[in-house]
Amino acid sequence: MSLNFSERIGVTKVPDVLQIGGMTAALRNSLWNYLLNTIYSGDSKYHVKASKIICERHFKLPTDTLPFREYEQKTWLRNFYFYDSFQWYQIYNLIEFIAKNCGEMRYDLNSMKFMSGVNRILEEELAGYRFIGGTLAPISNPEEINSITSALIAAQEKELYGTPKHIETALSLLAKKPTPDFRNSIKESISAIESIAKQLTGETGGGLEKALSKLDSVVNFHGAFKAGILSLYGYTSDENGIRHAILEDTNIDFDDAKFMLIICSALVNFIISKAAKYKLL
Repeated sequence: MSLNFSERIGVTKVPDVLQIGGMTAALRNSLWNYLLNTIYSGDSKYHVKASKIICERHFKLPTDTLPFREYEQKTWLRNFYFYDSFQWYQIYNLIEFIAKNCGEMRYDLNSMKFMSGVNRILEEELAGYRFIGGTLAPISNPEEINSITSALIAAQEKELYGTPKHIETALSLLAKKPTPDFRNSIKESISAIESIAKQLTGETGGGLEKALSKLDSVVNFHGAFKAGILSLYGYTSDENGIRHAILEDTNIDFDDAKFMLIICSALVNFIISKAAKYKLL
């Protein structure tokens, strides 16, 4: 995600890293296709029943306003409600309602199965919500998203060019289609910390620890804070960590990669602030 001039100076909005206040056409289409493959698949009697339940109990509309033919009911839901009139949050309202009532709509579809399929789509499209305990809940918030975008902007403004490059690469690997590269996204996130520490101190080798120790001699990090950064770096570097090529089956997923991206972006913001205070920038 490269920021252009107008985004860097705040004239135009920086795109969301995760979709938390909107919904792309790709996400809308994927969710609609999922409904076609679940509640609107197979015997048409289930389609009619699902439409009636949605009309009567979710939209609170007179059921005699439903089109008579089954295929027209799907068109009614898709064209009038799912696309033209629905805000992004209204689509989530509908998906959540169906998840709670899909077993009543058709006997062969339970809530757990339905929610699992929705979560897969939400993860693929980098939506900021997941079904957790039967309820759609945010997996991120504006503060976390702002942490990432502000780290990009601050590092570019201070001409710490290696750092935003690592963050941008971490983002692109997290969003890679069709298969996100979580392992290397994490590697790039922590490399952003290594890059900023080395650039601020002029160190070219020795990994993060040497550069961070040199930076610490100037800004005087709290001991636990410094240890925490090195622990994160060790997680990505030791024999059981992300960078070890032998352990290709290490259980790394979206949550791991998102957490590392957010925490490393916050650390970049913190280090830049500290460096400016001690006139290293």
